[in-house]
Amino acid sequence: MIIGYIIAAAAGMSTAMQASANAETRRLIKSPYLVAAINFIVSIAVLVVIIAAVWHNFSMPLAEVAKYPPWIWVGGACGPVVIMTNSLCIPKLGSARQMMLASTAQVLVGLMIDQFGLFGQQQISMNVARALGAMLVIGGIFVSAIDKNAQKGKGNEKNLAIYVLLAIVNGTAASVQVAANGTLNNVVDNFAKTALISMIIGLLTTTVLMIAIAVIRGRSAIFEEGGSFEKVGFSRFMIYGGTLAVIVVGGNAIAANILGTGLVNIMNLAGMMATSLVIDATGFLGIEKKAVTVAKVVGMIMIIAGTAIISLIA
Repeated sequence: MIIGYIIAAAAGMSTAMQASANAETRRLIKSPYLVAAINFIVSIAVLVVIIAAVWHNFSMPLAEVAKYPPWIWVGGACGPVVIMTNSLCIPKLGSARQMMLASTAQVLVGLMIDQFGLFGQQQISMNVARALGAMLVIGGIFVSAIDKNAQKGKGNEKNLAIYVLLAIVNGTAASVQVAANGTLNNVVDNFAKTALISMIIGLLTTTVLMIAIAVIRGRSAIFEEGGSFEKVGFSRFMIYGGTLAVIVVGGNAIAANILGTGLVNIMNLAGMMATSLVIDATGFLGIEKKAVTVAKVVGMIMIIAGTAIISLIA
């Protein structure tokens, strides 16, 4: 039982580290699109090695998957959205604030998916306990937003609204990805092969997007100011994001069989938010240091408590 808690918390920690590693990769190569592509290439390579070593075959019931509505493939397409928005938001918002905003959106959108039974998930109607949990989660964000230190000094703080919106989009895409990939995994019945399918779709989606941008606006539009294909060099951060993504997917799948989804969600959130606070405080993985305030800590505790009520009591 204890090993399940450790694995679930480690998966949450890996989520925060992956986001920060991707943000640093984006700073180096100046392209959120290439960050996503590199992530998927590394993840695919790692998963191919794991599947070959453990299962010795790559057979998948694609005919069965094809019987489902097109949304069963959406999880893979959500991957680029999650990666790109993380790499854009963390330098502006900080790791802790980004994780809190994204997690809040993920929890609330998850409640909506449950309410209507979307993406093949079991329908779970809203009740008093789930509503209370949702209110705590929202309250946690408002408390963490009351952060006078974060509002001081920087003239670009007033322009952060777009990054807050992107963080919400990030959490929404993550929630949809979990639901769609959950149904996909039920059909494939192998978490590594499910992840491989999702990563391949993510890479194809990112590639099509980059080709479209290059055709419409030119190759330079793929990059931010000062970036180009000629200037892209190797950095260790390039392999961190994709490798950590596999740890997140595999760790959650293993832990879910030990603890159940509710406890895994809570341990994920605890590990992710605690790690994001450490990243902010230390500047780990190249991220700019940001103050860890009482407001951030209290907000984090409220979000975890709300998620616990939704996952366990409701």
